[in-house]
Amino acid sequence: MSLRTGKTGFVCNAPTFQKEKEIEDFVISAIPKLERRIKPIPQSSEGDNVWIFGEKVLISGYASLTKEKQNLILKRYLLSFLKEVNPIHERNMGIETSYEVKVRDCKTVYGVHHTQKRYITYSLELVHYKKDTIESVVSHELAHHYVHAHSKKFYTILLKECPNYWYYRKKLIHHIYD
Repeated sequence: MSLRTGKTGFVCNAPTFQKEKEIEDFVISAIPKLERRIKPIPQSSEGDNVWIFGEKVLISGYASLTKEKQNLILKRYLLSFLKEVNPIHERNMGIETSYEVKVRDCKTVYGVHHTQKRYITYSLELVHYKKDTIESVVSHELAHHYVHAHSKKFYTILLKECPNYWYYRKKLIHHIYD
């Protein structure tokens, strides 16, 4: 069994045959350890100040916009950047046919590689991080062009393109925007 923190709370993974009482005891015993790990997620915006590419940017009237309009603004920033850097990383990694780039408001992942349809979906949440951190996600998703599973071969390919991947991964995990 395993227990981890997610964006909305705790997530417990247990085999289907596990007794409910055993799962409950496991969760109760693990809560103190998990509570020590929980840190508040920083706000991606405060009023009209928004974290964009690792810097606080003033967008006049941002706070008064609907969430949908705010997301449209952020999506334009991120999509523009991704359309610029994705082809660069594709060339660096020897990928001859370009992937289409999409941005969605994903809650649990930073990117999804769609091999058959030849596109990559990136999370809108990435717009708040520094460009180097975003590029580590681009490299990660493009490494799936060669290897689908997160195997040793996958990480060999990824680390060749992004040697500091683990450093950037920690920034993503801990929501360190700058």
